[in-house]
Amino acid sequence: MIDIETDPSKGLITASVDSRLTEGDMTKLVDAFNDYINAKDTAPRVVIHAKSFPGWDSFAAMSDHFKLVRNYEDLVPRIAVVSDSSVMAAMPAIATHFVGAQLRHFPTDEAGAARDWALSDAQDPLALSILDGFPADVIAMSIKGRLTSRDYDETLVPLVKKKLERHDKLKVLAIIDDDFGASAGAIWDDMRVGLSNPFRWRKMALVTDSQWMAQSARFFGPMVPGELAVFPSAERKAAEEWIRS
Repeated sequence: MIDIETDPSKGLITASVDSRLTEGDMTKLVDAFNDYINAKDTAPRVVIHAKSFPGWDSFAAMSDHFKLVRNYEDLVPRIAVVSDSSVMAAMPAIATHFVGAQLRHFPTDEAGAARDWALSDAQDPLALSILDGFPADVIAMSIKGRLTSRDYDETLVPLVKKKLERHDKLKVLAIIDDDFGASAGAIWDDMRVGLSNPFRWRKMALVTDSQWMAQSARFFGPMVPGELAVFPSAERKAAEEWIRS
């Protein structure tokens, strides 16, 4: 069952879920979105409250849920998930790879902060930071949180361009946090940076404890020019030594 509250004055839809989602729940949610968009000519911010991952009571309900995400994910600017469930806490980090909206998890005792964040237009801090103390032909970076086009446009792209003016080939060290995510725009920018300089990468070291990241890197490694190595975070020093060599 889902309970929906719409606050047009704030531009917010709050959905509280306490049991498996049904086709009727999805219809209520779609109607709430459509009514809001038709009245305001813009999409609402969203806050979702759920004690645990609710699941669906039928395949039809699940299908309707996916259709809802597909139809509105590029319109809704921010979605805050409020829950103490470990599964729900992980959902934004997973979903951020597939949807355009900004997503963030908050524990239940920070429901007010979740609402404030959903309503805010303030930009989140950049996820990518450059690490000092490496040779001039190395780009060493730390990535924490959700990578966006801003990280590329404001930090990485100018640095790559500057270094390629001075070096024939570059080496990359990326320290990737467990909560890493990337917007669709960032994924495109990543491809753009790589494809525009396909043979100018000598080495790349990824330091991560994320299994899916490590497995993806190993799968695509043979297709990437240059050497690629993956290290767990406990072996960061070894990764730094390897990228310096």
